[in-house]
Amino acid sequence: LLSVGCLMDSFIEDIERFKLFAEEMCKTSTMFVCNYNHPNLEKAYGEIKVFVEVPKQNSYSEIESIYKEVLKGLGSVDKIVLSAGQSSRIIAKRLYETSKEITVIDVGSVSDMLIMNTPIINTIPQRSHLGIYRGQILKSLKAILGYKIESKLIYVRKYKSKKGRNREIINRRRRR
Repeated sequence: LLSVGCLMDSFIEDIERFKLFAEEMCKTSTMFVCNYNHPNLEKAYGEIKVFVEVPKQNSYSEIESIYKEVLKGLGSVDKIVLSAGQSSRIIAKRLYETSKEITVIDVGSVSDMLIMNTPIINTIPQRSHLGIYRGQILKSLKAILGYKIESKLIYVRKYKSKKGRNREIINRRRRR
């Protein structure tokens, strides 16, 4: 079992260790489950033979059709890399219960870090750690890609405090 936090920490803090992980991942073919796909991802996850696209937000609302797509592509890949929020956990549990012999890895926000030098980064819901660790993420991404990169992340701190942010979230939920 590999913790998502462990992968994210090694990407940010110990890129040489992450590169060992990526080297192993690149030895086998991949099904990638996420709301975007980009060639940068293959540097860490290996050849993406099957891409299952999920909604940017609330992907659980489409979990049945997503899971059917995952099952359809199982025979043509060696592993499944999940980067679909909470839906990743549901898919992983269902696959575990089927007893199918396939490696399933939930990479969390590592995928977001791998596309930080692309315009895609500004089309997805942003996580605060992308802004906080921006410099280190860019150094690590440069080490993975092998060339100088520039961040495309437009990180705007919307709220002056956590309280203001939480108030906005509560109001948004009430409007639903």
